Amino acid sequence: MNRRAASVVLVMLFTLVGLSNLYGSAAADDPTAGPSIRGLNQPATISIDSISPSTLPKNGTLTVQITVTNTSKSTITSPRVRLQSDDPITSRYQLFAVDKNQPSYTSGFGPFTKLPGDLGPGQSMQATATATTDQLQMYVAGAYPVLINVNGDTDSATIRAAQAAITVPYQPVAPGAKTTIAWLWPLIDTPHRLGSATQFLNNDLAAQIARGGRLDRLLATAENFGSQNSMTLLIDPELISELQVMVSGYSYLDKGKTVPGPDGAAAQAWLARLKTLAKTLPIATTPMANVDINAVTRAGLGNLFSRARATGDAVVKDALGVNPIDLDMPAGGYLTSDAVSTEKSAGISRVVLAGGAFGQADYLESPDGVTQSPNTVASGALSGLSVLAADPALTRILGAGSTYIAGPIAGDQRFVAELGVISAQEPNAGRAVLAVPPPMWNPAGNFLSGLFGTITAIPWLASTPVGGLFAEPAVDRGSLQYPASAGAAEVSGQGLQELKTPLTELDQLASAFSDANAKAILAPYYESAFRIASASWPPGTVATSNRVASLSMDISSLRGAIKLVPPSNGTYTLSSATAPLVFTVENQLDVPVKVKISLDASRSAGITANDTTVQQIAPHARATIKVATRVQRSGTFSVVAQIQTPEGQPLGESVKISVRSSAYGQVALVVTAVAFGLLLLMIGRRYIQRVKNIRRQREHDERMARDRAQSLDESVPFGDHLQSWDEDGGIQGLPIHEEPTRTATRDGPTAPGER
Repeated sequence: MNRRAASVVLVMLFTLVGLSNLYGSAAADDPTAGPSIRGLNQPATISIDSISPSTLPKNGTLTVQITVTNTSKSTITSPRVRLQSDDPITSRYQLFAVDKNQPSYTSGFGPFTKLPGDLGPGQSMQATATATTDQLQMYVAGAYPVLINVNGDTDSATIRAAQAAITVPYQPVAPGAKTTIAWLWPLIDTPHRLGSATQFLNNDLAAQIARGGRLDRLLATAENFGSQNSMTLLIDPELISELQVMVSGYSYLDKGKTVPGPDGAAAQAWLARLKTLAKTLPIATTPMANVDINAVTRAGLGNLFSRARATGDAVVKDALGVNPIDLDMPAGGYLTSDAVSTEKSAGISRVVLAGGAFGQADYLESPDGVTQSPNTVASGALSGLSVLAADPALTRILGAGSTYIAGPIAGDQRFVAELGVISAQEPNAGRAVLAVPPPMWNPAGNFLSGLFGTITAIPWLASTPVGGLFAEPAVDRGSLQYPASAGAAEVSGQGLQELKTPLTELDQLASAFSDANAKAILAPYYESAFRIASASWPPGTVATSNRVASLSMDISSLRGAIKLVPPSNGTYTLSSATAPLVFTVENQLDVPVKVKISLDASRSAGITANDTTVQQIAPHARATIKVATRVQRSGTFSVVAQIQTPEGQPLGESVKISVRSSAYGQVALVVTAVAFGLLLLMIGRRYIQRVKNIRRQREHDERMARDRAQSLDESVPFGDHLQSWDEDGGIQGLPIHEEPTRTATRDGPTAPGER
């Protein structure tokens, strides 16, 4: 069984399993508590003041200074202290196992040293314990568990009154090669704003940047030790933005009331220190407000991450005067396969991931028990990126070290022990590790000063910037993994789905402004969206859905600042079928806005109109816009008008107005035209018929005249004649023709003369 497999088996045997921290490392028990002694309630505690040296050479002497405090109600008489040791540790899995399950510390013993006197209830007393490497049975290179044991007498017996444990590397021969450590130093905080750019939820940020505050301690450590240890700062630009607002003037909520913020000068001083430091150390950034890349990618909002990165880099460049390096560490140190594409789309080519992203959640080590380079072969989903793996054990120790029961100095020593074991694995081959503290790191001040005071003096340690690790040999750590615990830590998926609507509205509003003005006027709303999607919110804060609802209301107010002003009596009067509707548009914003007006055809009866051309309205001004219309009928009817962006997205509220028209509409005109056409047709028909009748009458008259003329020209014998006048006025005879004989029908009478 190789060491890695043995480690898995060993850890599975432990019944006490800690919670995972943000970077996926399994939390160990307090390694400074010492072994459990059944039935013993120790009446005192130990706080370690110093350990010298942190790494023992051959024939060295270990000196530990402590403060012992009696926490019982009884006096501890004749208190005395000594150092005890256990077998050496030569691998990281053994070191992790000792953290979980303390040994008996019975291999080596130093001499007892008496404390200055008895220890009364509540009393504290300093003491010093020493032991040589021979007394502690240190002969083989490795890290040795050492117990600080305080014995004392009570009324009933001699007992172990207090104990504390540390681990001390022993190096009889100086390593032939140095262990190189790179630091990614976080300056990240929870967002302190929601929708308002200048109103804070509280004044906690002021406490953090004040002398001795969390961010003050982190910045001071970077100032004092950053150059020596080649630190790379990892900054959330949201923090810088908030400090800039504090400088220019801010307010905050105090018990539900808005009060002026008094700490602008402190913010200015902190920013000035950071700006000076940025000239000497590389600066990496999170996306603005540390947007959760995995959550927004899962919600289909990858563009929000890209915008947050671009916005954040611009904030840092403007405030600090430097360009951030190409490097990202996703929240938690994990990436889904889809989120890798989001990183690439945002222009990122280098990422830092947690060891757990490759199945190494406890420590980075090869199957044969050797710590390997953080540089990682980027295959599969990671192809195209350069990838570093942060050492999970170092993250775990940094996160918990200042809270160990034996005190922050014991935490510093545990960190040194981890590095000592890494060095001892192959002392003549160089090693490199990447140390990344938790993002919301809150270490004690003496933990920081003690840690860097110690490691800076260790001769077998060297430092490099994070970027230098990409030159190390790349290690194939296998495929990308995304544990369920990482998914459970994501920002609410439901809330981010709801965020899509206001983000779409913001994108649509952009066309109403020039590029420069769109950036200025819409930036606060996008930044509010960044804060909603922040991975830095602690558990139990305002629900994501509530924050989205607040943003939606703010965007509605922005849209409402550009509105149609209806006529005073609510009615427009049109005197002709094509008379325009004249609208008044009011712009209450500080920048010009480009708009057009459209009528809602589905809610506007009796009239049609085309959208107006785009017009620009000056800041805090009103302008009139004419809408060409065509009335379809006379009378009074309703029209719904909407002011829109040039791309047709609504601004403000739609306005319902009444239109009164005395003009014929299009339908009436058509009906009238048809009727007039029919009338003309009928008139034309009658005219044509009359012409025909006149022509027929004329033809008839002419025919009758010809017939008469012909009759006058015929000669008629005198006698049986009719008389007629001739052309000279004389009488002229016309012959009387004899009537033909008629033949009676079969049944009728017989005509005269018939036989």
